[in-house]
Amino acid sequence: MSALKAHKDYLSQKGKVDRAFPAWSGHMALKGEDPYKGLILSVQKDSYLLGAVGFDAVERVENRLKELVRNLK
Repeated sequence: MSALKAHKDYLSQKGKVDRAFPAWSGHMALKGEDPYKGLILSVQKDSYLLGAVGFDAVERVENRLKELVRNLK
């Protein structure tokens, strides 16, 4: 959880954070924009931190991350 919080703190200072972005099925999630890498989407499940950076198709990335979260055991 500290990695996701640190990531959010960094984006709050250096980039942008979408504060309206909801958690996924009880998992903490973060959507924002890094000034160097572009769009960022991260989700925390248990001890795993999954994410994607530098993409254009938000919906496709969201679907892929949701699939990864479902398949983690």
